[in-house]
Amino acid sequence: MAEAGFFAKFSSDGSTLLWAAYVPVVAAPPYFVDVLIAAITFDASGNAAGTSPNGLNVTAGALQTSFPGAAVVPVGAGFVMKFNSGAQELLFSTYFGAEGEVDGVAVDSQGVIWVTGASPPGELPVTNVETLLGEDYLAGISPDGSSLSALFTAPSGMAGLGIILSPSGVTSLGGTGALLTASAGAGPSLVGIANSAGSTVSNAVAPYELISLYGLGLGPQPPMSAQVVNGVTGNSLGGVQVLFDQTPAPLLYVGPDQINAIVPSEIYGQDTTTIQVVTPAGALSGPTMNVSPSQPGVLLSSAPNSTLLAPPAAALNQDGSVNSAANPAALGSIVSVWVSGAGISTVPVPDGTIRSSAEAGVPTLPVVAFSSPVLVLENYGGFSYAGLYAGLSQGPLSLEVVYAGDAVGMVAGASQINFLLPTEVESGVDNVGFWLQIGEASTELFTLYLEAPQ
Repeated sequence: MAEAGFFAKFSSDGSTLLWAAYVPVVAAPPYFVDVLIAAITFDASGNAAGTSPNGLNVTAGALQTSFPGAAVVPVGAGFVMKFNSGAQELLFSTYFGAEGEVDGVAVDSQGVIWVTGASPPGELPVTNVETLLGEDYLAGISPDGSSLSALFTAPSGMAGLGIILSPSGVTSLGGTGALLTASAGAGPSLVGIANSAGSTVSNAVAPYELISLYGLGLGPQPPMSAQVVNGVTGNSLGGVQVLFDQTPAPLLYVGPDQINAIVPSEIYGQDTTTIQVVTPAGALSGPTMNVSPSQPGVLLSSAPNSTLLAPPAAALNQDGSVNSAANPAALGSIVSVWVSGAGISTVPVPDGTIRSSAEAGVPTLPVVAFSSPVLVLENYGGFSYAGLYAGLSQGPLSLEVVYAGDAVGMVAGASQINFLLPTEVESGVDNVGFWLQIGEASTELFTLYLEAPQ
């Protein structure tokens, strides 16, 4: 049986219940998902936010009137509600984002309701105007709940845990300890930095790592791609440069909201490096980031996800064909994946060099591959869904790495890793996750398409 959300007000000494109210749900959801109030704040009226199943009592004219995302999946959607001061009247109620909850809420002096959380960007109540940079968001909602006054999104880990109002702006805390601040002002702004093969912001970079810088007003429109001259990628595009301690980084792509660059090898051995972004609209100083020997990320496939939790890698099967749902790899065969952030190679080359076979080395750090059963199917009302549990009984399995080296024909910093798949799996081919460890750092979890055992 599902649990309902509620909130209540007590006297200042906690001895008397002044009032209490349930979060109204008008229809039984198709699956048992609890209503959770994750955050609450008060101005002249009360504002509550959290997560709810399908069936929330959404008011007319609300910002997001229908359940976002796939209603058949028993994962709640975010919501925001506003009550009068005694919680006797529901002033407005709206869904806000999918597959998560609204984890922070605050009201500024203008009555704007600021909320933060995480959602697939396409499930937020956006127009075609907003720039979507990731799943974490910081949003301002009009006092009557009918429109957005602001929306900022960022890669995972940048925002979503809570909100602080200050004279300098509205700030949201992220899971990595990062802070996303929305404030008035013109010119370029940097939101977050992540491995180009990853989805989570980081506070560290590695030599030769391919990184993506996300922000607003960073580069030209239309975007520009890398310029390669005599086998070397240039470090200036459209008037944009990215400097690491004044050393220019090779640039792979520049656009209004994203820059793809390669961390210079010159930072090797340093504890920290300070980044500066130079644009025609102005320069951005900072941040200062830690320097790590490796920060590996596996390049992911653009094909639809095969599971609910871990994305599939861009991979080749042993015969050189693309790994896909229609072309899975056989258990016990070799697969190839591509990595950014493996660190220094045994064959150093100038930054931005396109590797030839004669210039291909191997990572100086050890490379290890792992697999583990990661998805447990649980049944709710006749529908099974996935929950993340690594290592059901056998634990992580170390896999043989048959090749780890610089990717020939690609820019220095891209590595190819070939490893042997397990010969058998514990929980079915849909329930196998993989990750790589290079030195002391590991990639995020990824999946591969595998043939069912014969």
